[in-house]
Amino acid sequence: MEKIILRSLENDDLDFLFELENDKRYWHLSHTTEPFTTADLRNYIHNAQQPLSSALQKRYVVTDSANQRYGFIDFYDYNAEHHRAGVGILIHPQWQAKGIGKQALILLIEEARTLAIHQLYAMIPPENKPSLALFEKCGFEKSGLKKEWYFYNKKFHDMWFYQKRLHV
Repeated sequence: MEKIILRSLENDDLDFLFELENDKRYWHLSHTTEPFTTADLRNYIHNAQQPLSSALQKRYVVTDSANQRYGFIDFYDYNAEHHRAGVGILIHPQWQAKGIGKQALILLIEEARTLAIHQLYAMIPPENKPSLALFEKCGFEKSGLKKEWYFYNKKFHDMWFYQKRLHV
């Protein structure tokens, strides 16, 4: 496998974005309740060119130099005053458990340092063992449990809160 890179969304990413955003297995993590249309996602790609400071989120395509798309990784809930942002990652099921997520998360951490972000955080369901392991391998610390934080599949679910303080 080639070296992983992160790049901004482009119009050519529409089909891949459509596939992953409309995969119902992940809706509970992103508060999605209905499928996105191609028009919705075209508009999202167009607006994704805004800087993090104004959009308060930034999605990157996890890819390689041959433009093989593996997934997405984002900053969300960016707060400039407190120098922090949430992190979300979704690697296509075909590419999971191959080290791609770890490479992407390491690159995003480096990007956070260049943006003078002091702290990153992630909220992860306890049953998502691969994601828990990924964030721990990349130096995130489990700092709390949000009890009954998410409601899906007709019941409440806990979420682990992870933090990584960056020394920028």
